[in-house]
Amino acid sequence: MNSMKYKIELNLMKSQNIDITNFEEKIDALLSSENNLRLANNQTDDLTIKKLTYGNPTMKAKFDEQNGKD
Repeated sequence: MNSMKYKIELNLMKSQNIDITNFEEKIDALLSSENNLRLANNQTDDLTIKKLTYGNPTMKAKFDEQNGKD
């Protein structure tokens, strides 16, 4: 009887460990996503039309055209 009780307890512990591992993996993915969003946000803070069109005469001309510059 004790053996059966220990097996049930062991299975419960294994199940809990799997649940904890799965939770930790999901948290790691969430933290990774948060970090990627932070990096992308930092890059957009420094973004300007001038920087976007640098070295791209076609797009520079399009933006100049929109702003009434010829």
